[in-house]
Amino acid sequence: MCLLQTMWNLSDDQIADLLHLRKLYLTRRCVLSYERKAIMSKLSHIDCHILNPTSRMAELQDLTSALQQNAAEDYQMYYKVARSVYRGVSGIAHTTRHTTCVLS
Repeated sequence: MCLLQTMWNLSDDQIADLLHLRKLYLTRRCVLSYERKAIMSKLSHIDCHILNPTSRMAELQDLTSALQQNAAEDYQMYYKVARSVYRGVSGIAHTTRHTTCVLS
């Protein structure tokens, strides 16, 4: 925690916000990971026969669509967290430093 205060010049409240954001991020990543593993498990159990491949095409399409949606949600969550850190925690620290320099 001292390293963050030294490197980014963050207050204790900003560090608490950053740690809370990290906890939310890791929790959601864990849930998405379990969902992705379940989808991949279902994909590996689909029995596509060469003689009749269309029998499982709808199920295969649903699973691949769910996997794509999971990946998109993972990316969106990463983007939102990164944007929150940049605009929230570091933005406040930058504004505070800039204001301090202007007032000095």
